[in-house]
Amino acid sequence: MPVAGPTWTALIWTTGEARFLTPEHLLSVLEVDRHRVWGASLGDRGDTALPQDAVLMVSLVARRSDLNGDTFVERYRSHAEVARTHHGFSAYRQNVVRQNVALQNVAGCDAISEILLATEEDWRNNFYATPSAAEAVGRDVARFLDRAGTSSTLVRRFPG
Repeated sequence: MPVAGPTWTALIWTTGEARFLTPEHLLSVLEVDRHRVWGASLGDRGDTALPQDAVLMVSLVARRSDLNGDTFVERYRSHAEVARTHHGFSAYRQNVVRQNVALQNVAGCDAISEILLATEEDWRNNFYATPSAAEAVGRDVARFLDRAGTSSTLVRRFPG
């Protein structure tokens, strides 16, 4: 995928009726179905099992324009087994967007992937499990993901 800075500057996870920002500060409000595929709870409150130097890769996933929502979700969910085989992640969560309320004129996303790696070094050296894994993953994500519309960034975990 192309390397470019994301068009967004913050991603905030909340539950319930959080009222700390006004609409002029927000691009979109996403309601998602959270699905832990494997591994740690990815920073949920009370999780003490994650290393302090863990990094989280967050991808705002856009679906291919020729796919309907159901086909996208089926292919995105089935990607979990490909990821389990070919990546060196500590944890992986797939969040399918149920509702996207775009408050400003911006493109939305269809899912949010959370990929946890124990360290930044693991992100650099163990993202793929084998030298041929990148090709296998690339073939699979091409079935559902719009590369140009998808953006990813790394975030650090801050103790709460």
